Amino acid sequence: MRPKTHFTALFKAQVIVMALSGMTVTAIAGLIHETDTRIWKLLGKAVTEARDAADYSDVVRVSIDDTAKRRNQSYISIMANLDCQRAVAVTQGRDRGLRQALRRA
Repeated sequence: MRPKTHFTALFKAQVIVMALSGMTVTAIAGLIHETDTRIWKLLGKAVTEARDAADYSDVVRVSIDDTAKRRNQSYISIMANLDCQRAVAVTQGRDRGLRQALRRA
């Protein structure tokens, strides 16, 4: 547990549940009377902790796809574990070099 945290663990969990349910950060901040900056920081730390705790040792086959809202817009790339159909990583942009390297492997 981190010393001197602003939020309790239960409060953090509630904010994460609200975000996962599809609420916007602005809506969450307004509902709990907190700044959106603090909510973004809380969510950013939660994502970092989840990434650090993730175990990808069982991933054998992956698929990469990218999508955009509209043509010539910003893209996101998704890497998925084909064996259990779960997202492994989601990043901004698309990198053909990564895709080509995985095809060669």
